[in-house]
Amino acid sequence: MSKKKKKISPLKHKSGPNHNHRPDGVAIDPNGNPYTGDASWMTNYDPADYTADWFSGTPASVAGDGTVTAGSSTGTTGVMAGEPGTEPLTQLQQAQQDQEAAQATADQGYEDFSNIQFENYFSNLENPYSNIQTDFDNLGAGYTNVTEGLTNVADGFTNVAADAQNVAAGMTDYSAGMSNVAGGARNTFAGAQNTFAGMENAYAGLENQFAGMENAYSGLENQFEGMENAYEDMTVDQRAADFQAQQGQQQRANIMQGLRGSAGSSGVAGLAQAMANQGQLQAQQQAAGIGQQERQNQMMSAQERSRIDQMQRGESSRLASQAAGGTMQLQSMERQGAAQLQSQVAGGTMANQMAERQGAMQQQQMIMGGASEQQKLQLQGAMQLQGIQGRAASQLQNLNYQGLAQQQTAQLTGAQNLQNQQIAGAQNLQNQQIAANLQLQNLDFQGATNAQQNALAQNNLIAQGAWASDMATAQGQMDVQGMEFGQQSTLLGMDYANLAGANEAVQMGYSNELAYAGLEAGIDMQNSANAASKSNATKGMIGAIIGGYLMSDRKLKKNISKIGKSPSGLNIYSFEYKDSKYGKGLFQGVMADEIPQEAVSVIDGYDMVDYSKLDVEFKQI
Repeated sequence: MSKKKKKISPLKHKSGPNHNHRPDGVAIDPNGNPYTGDASWMTNYDPADYTADWFSGTPASVAGDGTVTAGSSTGTTGVMAGEPGTEPLTQLQQAQQDQEAAQATADQGYEDFSNIQFENYFSNLENPYSNIQTDFDNLGAGYTNVTEGLTNVADGFTNVAADAQNVAAGMTDYSAGMSNVAGGARNTFAGAQNTFAGMENAYAGLENQFAGMENAYSGLENQFEGMENAYEDMTVDQRAADFQAQQGQQQRANIMQGLRGSAGSSGVAGLAQAMANQGQLQAQQQAAGIGQQERQNQMMSAQERSRIDQMQRGESSRLASQAAGGTMQLQSMERQGAAQLQSQVAGGTMANQMAERQGAMQQQQMIMGGASEQQKLQLQGAMQLQGIQGRAASQLQNLNYQGLAQQQTAQLTGAQNLQNQQIAGAQNLQNQQIAANLQLQNLDFQGATNAQQNALAQNNLIAQGAWASDMATAQGQMDVQGMEFGQQSTLLGMDYANLAGANEAVQMGYSNELAYAGLEAGIDMQNSANAASKSNATKGMIGAIIGGYLMSDRKLKKNISKIGKSPSGLNIYSFEYKDSKYGKGLFQGVMADEIPQEAVSVIDGYDMVDYSKLDVEFKQI
């Protein structure tokens, strides 16, 4: 804080409707109790409540249209009432004195708190279960085996089936005298003969019809053997070569003549000579062209003669080959016809012979099959009659045997059932005697066990009571020690809270001085704003400025919307107060639960914020 001389506020913190000050400077409520933080006076600000008794002049006022009128002072400024007969103290000086006293009280409380000594009241507790008996006798040690003298109730029983006899021992085999009725059957195929034994090969006398065939191509002649070369007597025409040599000589002569002409007047004669020579050359050239045509005609004539001769020879060879082929084909067809006719005759003879043999074979098979079938029927009839007789005798014997066996089985079953019932009765009686003895023995053992468990439970209850009593005593002592520690902690917390209140009072003194200086500078700006909006905003701002803190609890706000961040990273919100007494319209500020707690104070259960400690401006928007 700057050490420059500040303008002291003319407002004295006089006794208002909610609190006052004792002569020692401690704030008290209307009942005379130390002030605990009720800040309702901040929101119900009335300039008349803050006008000093010693104040002379016109206090500042707020008109109904929101216009702020600055007051005027003609008396003493910047002092507060103190001890009678002493120089009055300013609000800031009084707060500083309260801060020093609170600091001394907090220091003494911290020293007392640090000197607290703790004792463990559970360290001397003893285990009440240590002397309880844990060595028990075996209550079933003298018990005996109740089944030890039991006897086998089936020892004297006899085998009731010992005298049973084989009822089938005297039965006779009624099939013993039966004979094989098929013993005299004869083989009806014994005299069958092979009807194919005398067959002859009808193809044995066939002849090869192709044996005498001659090669019709053996006498063919080469029709190309006597051909002559039509080009072998052709001569070379040398007139073209002679003309070319003569033309070269003439060109040399012309060159010599030209050289002469350039020497003198004899050039005209040389020109005439050159023209004559040129005419002669043209005549010779024409004769050479005629020679070339004659030579070409001779070549064409020789080629055509050779072509015609070749065609004649080829056609003669083709006609000779066709004549030989026709003769060969005709001879082959004659031979094939004769061979086919011979094969058909032999095949017909073989087929007739096979048909006769097959007919005889089928007749013989039918005769033998009929005789065999007749003999089989006779044997089957005799066999069936003998089987029926044997089965009837055997069935009668089986019925007799089954009757005797059932009678003997019924007798044995009755004797066995009677014996089983006797055994079961004796066994049940013996089991009941054993069960009764076991139950009596178990009841005796259970009674002794219950008595032992009851004694153990009694000892446990006694030990539990002693343990609970010792624990309750130790816990009570620990609770008393904890309560004393809590009391010291609470007293220390109250001292620190009183110190924090004193620190806040000092801060509020500084804030009030700064606020008054800002209030006078802003009065002219307030008058130029909207009258209705200014009235609400100015009343709310005056309460905030005087208190040094602004209501910023989230529970008091509505329509909260994040609109930005401060340079230090604090969230900036726009909001409205739910209760119009804190201000009407839309405001900009922070949420108390999101900022450093050194800038937050709790009054009447609500968080309040000292915006002078933040880089966020609280304002109406």
